[in-house]
Amino acid sequence: MFKNKKQDIENKEFSAEIKDVFSHMNNAALLLIIVNKGSAKIKDTVSYYDKNGNKIFDVCITKAEQNHKTVKILSAEYIYNQEPIYCVLIKKHNKNQFEIGGTLKN
Repeated sequence: MFKNKKQDIENKEFSAEIKDVFSHMNNAALLLIIVNKGSAKIKDTVSYYDKNGNKIFDVCITKAEQNHKTVKILSAEYIYNQEPIYCVLIKKHNKNQFEIGGTLKN
């Protein structure tokens, strides 16, 4: 009768636009992203596409924060009136491997 909203969010295709890129210690990158649709969890593997839409490589979402709070799910849904803007840590890839305007997708 009622739809499981959490399940609906988790079953959608994930897509997020990279708005900014920062360097992090030990060859890692911090990405400021806006989730456009779907959701992804910490430790999920997603593909990085450049701004021309070419698939470049796969990355693992190591950690994510929203408003200085650690989150387990990155979602396009407005949860508790929070916009779907996240800071994501990607290990084993440095800042120079990403570009603003690129996307993360699964």
